[in-house]
Amino acid sequence: VRCFHCTQVIKYREDYKMLGIPETATPEEIKRAYFQKAKDVHPDSSDAVDDTAFIELKTAYERLINESKFGTSSYNASDPRNDPRNQAYWDLRRRPQKSEEEKQRERRAENARRGMERKIMKRGIIGVIIGIFFGTIFPALFIGDGPQKELCNCEKCLLKRIRANPSTRFIVKEIKKKNEESIPTVTPST
Repeated sequence: VRCFHCTQVIKYREDYKMLGIPETATPEEIKRAYFQKAKDVHPDSSDAVDDTAFIELKTAYERLINESKFGTSSYNASDPRNDPRNQAYWDLRRRPQKSEEEKQRERRAENARRGMERKIMKRGIIGVIIGIFFGTIFPALFIGDGPQKELCNCEKCLLKRIRANPSTRFIVKEIKKKNEESIPTVTPST
């Protein structure tokens, strides 16, 4: 998390590095370093097609000169950084534009995060389905098979086994239907 009161100090450190001078430089040293660097990156005097390096150098110089004149310890009405009608005011408050590479990196990170969320959701759904299957459906398939076949098949024992397995209570209805079908119905003869 970036705190507002720390941001300016970090910008100024970058500005000093850009001009190649120490942080204790005087305004004269700042000016001298600016003119030397400007000769190298100015679009008219160099082969550079893009003028962004020169613009960044110029804004760094302006920030450092304003800082050396006015400082940041107190409010000064004559400081151009405190006047909304001045460009320096807005330059300090404007968020730096992200490069295309940074935007692509953020998009890749966002896509990776979404992919991970999808994986987690799929695994959760599969886990729930497997839990339902093995918790209710799978045990219901094997009632009456295996060692339980040799056990007593009276209604009392069947009900006891079914009550011991709460996921198979619905089988009681099926057993009752089978019992009713196996009992022959006697029709009265006349």
